[in-house]
Amino acid sequence: MDNKEKTQNPVVVKEFIANWYEKNKYNLEFNMWDYVYMFDRQEDTSFKKWFNDPKTEPFKTLVNMKQFGYKVKENKYLVKFKNVYSGTECLKYDSVIKGWYFGIEQGNSSSRFYHTKEELEEGGFGWVFNSPGIEVTEVEEG
Repeated sequence: MDNKEKTQNPVVVKEFIANWYEKNKYNLEFNMWDYVYMFDRQEDTSFKKWFNDPKTEPFKTLVNMKQFGYKVKENKYLVKFKNVYSGTECLKYDSVIKGWYFGIEQGNSSSRFYHTKEELEEGGFGWVFNSPGIEVTEVEEG
């Protein structure tokens, strides 16, 4: 193994990819082959859509996960309060004052308006996922 391989960072993947990998990692080469061989019979899932997208390089990603390890990319959420005055409906967090507030859907160097579930729960906002007065949207960041 050369130095490049030794210093390779873990692959960052979405949870559904990690779930498939964990179920299939012990016989990965055969399971990848079998997945492709039986592709038309595979259940229509996020993994199948990802696997079928040529931009995602699924074989390379799965092999790199085995070689270098992986980390699961955390889902991020935009939280908006329904029926609140426009410009004040987004739940935001300011890292300088270390506090939560409401504002517009725009961030800056010290505030964020996309949050992980863990961040929301730690801030006392875990309840937003089950509230009819709140709109929670999963977002793709960066």
